[in-house]
Amino acid sequence: MTSRKTVHLSAAALALTTAALLAPASAPATAAPADAAEPSLVEPVLIGHRGASGYRPEHTMASYELAIAQGADYIEPDLVSTKDGVLVARHENEIGGTTDVADHPEFADRRTTKVIDGREVTGWFTEDFTYRELRTLRAKERLPAVRPDNTAYDGQERIPTFDQVLRLARREGVGVYPETKHPTYFDSIGLSLEKPLVAALAKRHWDDADDPVIIQSFETANLRELDTMVEVPLAQLVDGSGAPYDFTAAGDPRTYTDLLTPAGVAWIASYADGIGVNKDRVLPRTAGATTVPSAVVPDAHAEDLVVHVWTLRRENQFMATNFRIGTDPDAPGDLAAEARAFLDAGVDGIFSDNPDLVAAVLDARWPAGHTRCEGRPPTIASQPLAPAYSRTRDARLAHLVRTPGAHPRLRHRGRPGDARALRAAPGDLRRLHRVGAQPELHRRLHPARGAPGLRQHPHRGERHRAANHPSARGRATHHP
Repeated sequence: MTSRKTVHLSAAALALTTAALLAPASAPATAAPADAAEPSLVEPVLIGHRGASGYRPEHTMASYELAIAQGADYIEPDLVSTKDGVLVARHENEIGGTTDVADHPEFADRRTTKVIDGREVTGWFTEDFTYRELRTLRAKERLPAVRPDNTAYDGQERIPTFDQVLRLARREGVGVYPETKHPTYFDSIGLSLEKPLVAALAKRHWDDADDPVIIQSFETANLRELDTMVEVPLAQLVDGSGAPYDFTAAGDPRTYTDLLTPAGVAWIASYADGIGVNKDRVLPRTAGATTVPSAVVPDAHAEDLVVHVWTLRRENQFMATNFRIGTDPDAPGDLAAEARAFLDAGVDGIFSDNPDLVAAVLDARWPAGHTRCEGRPPTIASQPLAPAYSRTRDARLAHLVRTPGAHPRLRHRGRPGDARALRAAPGDLRRLHRVGAQPELHRRLHPARGAPGLRQHPHRGERHRAANHPSARGRATHHP
């Protein structure tokens, strides 16, 4: 028995592969620029990129806690595996640049060279350490020359586990946005990331479609596998160049550019709910400055996919020239202007190393009727929303409108100080706002809502149930 998902996936893959192979070499694979700004599908969300990594060493509990205090809706842990199968938060499995492992003589013989996704990398790797051994290490700033202030926190934090990050997010009422790093590589050494990831979510009862979790990956095969394993939303990451490594390993000629053609976006929609895209794909650059928005956002929205862009950082060197201030590459540029430009292009979420600066921009864009009260979650007043937030094509925006005679729908968005204010709020308001505290109550109040800022793509639930029906077990998609 063939599931609806399998038919959709196979047809979309065939169309995309054919288009990629038959397209003339001179024809650009990216879509033509859009003529006008595209409104967001949902109220844009803010993702603390590796926490608040502009102010603290990345992927530490201190970084995640600061991101929450600064107003992040989600915190983003990159996940790699230890030798004994524990998922930990590191940007890469090579940890020489983000920990003090080089200062531990007992681990000197662990330094080695490996081939990761086709590249030789030398250093110390998480998969060669047990979690107990990793606990003896301390984190340090990855970019000390760019962010010297962050080095004051070197040596203070351990490497957190994914479960610790989940517990923090649940306690503080924010979402988690985990990324699986190098899934093909980890599969090849017998340390699959997908099963322990799903198990960790199930352990904390955060594995339903309406829980504030989004799983992302630069590869496609593991997301297609996860589509049969879990109901939380999935996001396909798209880099500015190159190709998903699972494509490369399988001899598939498609690239990230091919995935952003209309056929490619339709294929992504067969297994994912959103796209996490390199920001230069949305606002392309000419002579270093951003130009008009590309068609990435409207093409994704046409397939009911949301678009989250990465990564907005305050230093000049990470910005287009029209947002820079001065000539010092490490000095702060105009991050607020950059954030406004991407919001004007219709993106549905922003990854940032500096959540406080983007949160201020999002606060300023609240339409008339939004209110924030000290000591209680923000609510939506009963008057109509401003045009930029009034898209009501279906029920996914129902939570933005106050229901007459019922409790106001609460926005699942933190803002600077909200986490502390919520701890002092009346218990009923605190429970309504914080998904982790009362998930069943949250679902009753938000029946069509899904994860904040990324509702589940149509038919994801049906595909998941079909794939896990007893008659269909054993047919899950695996890595090539």
